[in-house]
Amino acid sequence: MRYPFDEVRGEYKSAFLLALVPTITALVGFSLLDWPTHNDVSPFGHISFQLAGSNSAAAAIVDQWAADGVLHFAGATIGFDYLFMIMYGVFFMVLAGWAGSRVEGGWRTLAGIASWAVFVAVFFDMVENVMLMTTISNPGETYPEVTLVVASVKFGLIALSVVTSLIVLAVGGGGDE
Repeated sequence: MRYPFDEVRGEYKSAFLLALVPTITALVGFSLLDWPTHNDVSPFGHISFQLAGSNSAAAAIVDQWAADGVLHFAGATIGFDYLFMIMYGVFFMVLAGWAGSRVEGGWRTLAGIASWAVFVAVFFDMVENVMLMTTISNPGETYPEVTLVVASVKFGLIALSVVTSLIVLAVGGGGDE
């Protein structure tokens, strides 16, 4: 099975370490941008909004952000998420590729599936962001139920990919290529 980053074969560990720094930097930037949106209605900020699940919950979050004067941070966080999804996508796909480079057979196939699962998760993240921006900009046209499903699938695929990659990496020894 081909991986999204097959051309770095033999250099996965280096690529992983190279992807780690911008991913952590983007995560810190994302967290700082999101911090003002944390309140009693959305204790986890952007994540609370992603998982609102109903029109009333999503509207309450947007209304609270507007009242707190932080709605612009919510929009900026969603915009910044497009950069972040590239960073975490590359990072987790390379992690799966590194794991797969250490094993053969079924384990390698499993790592390949984990790598492609992240690619699919990034697509779901893009769809989720469109739904979130629609909810912010057009409160009457909200899709919080769809956003909840899309976000849940995204988080599930990422978690599955990371756990699978770490298991395969452990089976393969995790050493140098």
